[in-house]
Amino acid sequence: MRNNLVILAIVCLATVFRANAQTDSAAMQPHTPLMDYSTPKKYVVDKIIVSGVKYFDENILINQAGLSTGDTVTIPGEYVSQAIRNLWNLKYFSDVKVYAEPKENGLVDLEIVLKERPKVNRWIIEGLKQGAAEELIKKDLKLKSGSELSDYILTNAVEIIKQNQREKGFRNVEVSVRVTNDTLLQNAMNVTFVVKQNKKVKIGKIDFEGNKTFTDGKLRRTFKNTHQKGPNIFKSSKF
Repeated sequence: MRNNLVILAIVCLATVFRANAQTDSAAMQPHTPLMDYSTPKKYVVDKIIVSGVKYFDENILINQAGLSTGDTVTIPGEYVSQAIRNLWNLKYFSDVKVYAEPKENGLVDLEIVLKERPKVNRWIIEGLKQGAAEELIKKDLKLKSGSELSDYILTNAVEIIKQNQREKGFRNVEVSVRVTNDTLLQNAMNVTFVVKQNKKVKIGKIDFEGNKTFTDGKLRRTFKNTHQKGPNIFKSSKF
């Protein structure tokens, strides 16, 4: 069916929606009807199919998209654009496309082509103590089993982990990500953040310029959580 389709709308980003008509002249049959996208035309939806999904009910997705057979629609128009937005808003898919095939007597068939976004079964942090890792996942990252997997979530999580470790003095921390298929669940992944703390950054000395009223020692004591390195080698000089 797809070789005879005219691309009605392609959405590549959740916030960008555009109509785009394409034809494959090599695959098209000589008498395949073509849509004139310069002139909107009304059609009656004859059939709707869903492809690219394994774990969702097709009829439910059609309803959630707001599509229905028998609808009178204008192509191009808002009808399909809104359906695409509705599907993106579910946050279940990494790609959403809708194809249209015009037929005789003013009818049109629609095909919804989806790419399912994998879910994360387990979020793991390596390189930290178990308690610290679990607290970081729950309180700071707020990641749960069943969450969606996306580049944004991974990038944001890495930055949060780095900031958490910098506050603890590990200014040169490195964080990498390892994504693997879950062996027990279908369409599920396990994500591991590998943390390499490296050495803590410590302060060798704190100097003050322009101070005539207070002693340097008194000023240093105002830095409650930041200390310069002293003669006691066991005392932290936290940065």
